[in-house]
Amino acid sequence: MAGIWVRPVSEEDTATEESTTTDTSDAREYHEFDEAQKADLVQLQDGNTALVDETELEVDTYEYLQLDVTGVDGTLAEGGDATVDTPGDAPLQFTQEYEIRADTRTVFTADFTPVKRGQTGEYILQPVASGTEVEYEE
Repeated sequence: MAGIWVRPVSEEDTATEESTTTDTSDAREYHEFDEAQKADLVQLQDGNTALVDETELEVDTYEYLQLDVTGVDGTLAEGGDATVDTPGDAPLQFTQEYEIRADTRTVFTADFTPVKRGQTGEYILQPVASGTEVEYEE
């Protein structure tokens, strides 16, 4: 993972439903990680979590967070390699509105599910997280 895209909620925003399409507008902001981050989805199951990165954002309400994913490597439980992509190289998305509060850490937990593409031996990560939880730690 190379960074995150965020989009503050503006008065012009009228959508109230979560979108499954990827916003690529100029209204979003990009925050690059100091170093590329890794997450082992095999290890992050059954309630196991890992900190991907910490990034400071302005205090505001945000429409979504998108993880910019690059260089996905897949290793199967049996030990073989697998090709893993996101649809159209789209970012992984937390489509739930959230707040950045003063002197508070905002923590996201979500499930990104790899789905096998037929009999190809390739997998695709569902781009929109399911079971997203947002917590605020003082």
